[in-house]
Amino acid sequence: MKQELIKTIIEKYTFSNKKKTDPDFCPCYNTPGWKKCHSLEDDNLICVFCYCPEYQQDMEIPEGKCNLGSLDGVYFHHKNLPPKGIWDCSDCEIPQTKNFVSNYLKRFSEEKLKRILETNFRTARDLFDFLKL
Repeated sequence: MKQELIKTIIEKYTFSNKKKTDPDFCPCYNTPGWKKCHSLEDDNLICVFCYCPEYQQDMEIPEGKCNLGSLDGVYFHHKNLPPKGIWDCSDCEIPQTKNFVSNYLKRFSEEKLKRILETNFRTARDLFDFLKL
């Protein structure tokens, strides 16, 4: 049952499906001048995690870090940011792949997975915040 829920969540949150069924979920879907956040094909780009759940940024690590160990990122520098800058992992596609999403969602109970399917989150950030609970 849990694996079926995960499969259904993944299908619900493919870029191509969300763009059609919930065009306001993400500005990348239909905002003129915006492009997709990652170069994966529409059916392989899973939008459950608008923000990577393995990105860590807190008082201990103000510049942020990747808990996945991905090297597909750079430090973005600005005078108002920490001296090292902020880790920008927008070139990383790991958290948007079906394999990653499937493995990550296995952490949750069937009850929480059902709530993900039943709730109409208004933004990707709302969904991400729910998953972090």
